[in-house]
Amino acid sequence: EGDRLVFACTPDIQKAYGLQGIMIASAKDIACFYPRVKNSERKKGLGYYFWKWRTYLTQKMREQVLDNTAGFLAGILFGGGDELITKQTKELFQKTGTSHILAISGYNVSLVSLVLFWVVNMFRFGRKRASVISIVIIFLFVFFTGAHAASLRAAGMASAVLAAHCLGRQTSSLFVLLLVAGG
Repeated sequence: EGDRLVFACTPDIQKAYGLQGIMIASAKDIACFYPRVKNSERKKGLGYYFWKWRTYLTQKMREQVLDNTAGFLAGILFGGGDELITKQTKELFQKTGTSHILAISGYNVSLVSLVLFWVVNMFRFGRKRASVISIVIIFLFVFFTGAHAASLRAAGMASAVLAAHCLGRQTSSLFVLLLVAGG
């Protein structure tokens, strides 16, 4: 279950009532003009705390560097900070075809997976333990960044490769892709 939002608005009275003033439409059929959030209640699950941490980190970046730079850093690191980048800068990224840099994708997850597995292996945990630790941290990273479909797919693929590595098996890119796409 997600966040709870309560909206206040001005309903379209003419659609709701007929000529005789008798209600002819159900509440779901009434158009709502100029809705505004009257009350919001964020669920305090794991996603909430990841969101709070992302917001905190973005704010700290904003305090240290200019808004555009903070937005760029937040975009590269965890796919956030969109509100810190000016419209002109966003347009420049779109014109140059590089706006994907500001979003979390499978590339970011694969890069994190590779670096993470390398770092964990430096501690000599052993292949199995390093794989399990890497899988857990990869999924924490994905949920921290908002658990978008592309990053979840990439995390699934990285987990399949690491699980095969853990079991001492070779992996086929096509098999891993089919496994994640079919799952």
